[in-house]
Amino acid sequence: MTRDIPLADPDHRFGLWAVARHRDTRRGLLEAAVWGLLTGPLVGFVFSGGLGDPIGHLREWRDNLSFYAWAMPLIGLVWAVCITFFMILLRYWAIPRLARRGGPAIQFLKLTAAGFLAGGFSMLAIQAVLLYLFSLRTVPGGSMATVVGIGGILGIVFANMFFVFHEDGVRLSEARRRERELERRRLESELMNVTMRIRPHFFFNTLNTLSALIDRDRDVAQEYLADLADLFRKSFALGMGGHLCPWREERALLENYIRLEQNRYGDRLSTAIEIEAPEDAPFPAFLLQPLVENAVHHGVSKIKTGGAVRLSGRFDETARRWSLRVENPAPANAKAEVRPGHALEATQRRVALMDGSLSLAASGGRFTVDLEFNA
Repeated sequence: MTRDIPLADPDHRFGLWAVARHRDTRRGLLEAAVWGLLTGPLVGFVFSGGLGDPIGHLREWRDNLSFYAWAMPLIGLVWAVCITFFMILLRYWAIPRLARRGGPAIQFLKLTAAGFLAGGFSMLAIQAVLLYLFSLRTVPGGSMATVVGIGGILGIVFANMFFVFHEDGVRLSEARRRERELERRRLESELMNVTMRIRPHFFFNTLNTLSALIDRDRDVAQEYLADLADLFRKSFALGMGGHLCPWREERALLENYIRLEQNRYGDRLSTAIEIEAPEDAPFPAFLLQPLVENAVHHGVSKIKTGGAVRLSGRFDETARRWSLRVENPAPANAKAEVRPGHALEATQRRVALMDGSLSLAASGGRFTVDLEFNA
């Protein structure tokens, strides 16, 4: 199986076999084969002296048309494919290994040797393929060493040119890496800022609920206060290392919050959490609580008979993307809108920062929030 990292990425050094099998190598060889077939006759005409005596060469080709019709495109294909293959190995296998070893003088010597070998071997490969597979000899006897030498010199030129490309690529890759790191830190900071804006809203609401319970039922208020203390402890610890936490921690906090609300609403409130995800899947800390709070306070509490809040969704481990839905009963006149200054607005902004979306729908006495975002 080939890797999906582009060969042009200087941050990755491939093994010899990986370079040979890589999809970029296959694409390059295919393109070289097509151009070799198309331009082989023209290149053969020029290099065989056709420019000096074009009329004589055309007559010779006409007299041997059955041979040149297949031989010249074939020679062009073999030349193009062999040279392309050895230059790919030089560019993406040899150069990355030689670029950072030794001083400038040692590097130059190694580049010179690698370039000469790549150029020389490409010439030998061309002759070997044509001679032993197709019985074609394109180099007169005794001049093979000259052809190999010319190929080696061209290889040296290409090796030094590829070295410059590689060094430029490394610098560009490093600049991009720093840019990505700065963007990641900026995004982390903004996400944490949005998260901190959501938490006070939640704390004030729970304290207001506790105040109402003290006047109505002190025993329930004491139980509520114990659960609330546990919830505060978990919520303060949640996401302290960043805006993400394991899914199991987010779920534990959510279940704790639901218990608080059930102390208040009793049988009027029921919940179901049907989310398929690994326990350690990365999840935005404190994301679901505001949505459930919105579902309870603006949905279930407005209906005399109460109702069920249902959370469903899944985590795509391959794409590292969450798809979630929060559903609850709602009054007939409920509007699907995000009001400025509310926790739902902050949640929507937070999801947008994670390349996601938050959409609302209200119809038939049901209110639905759909979310998608990257972890």
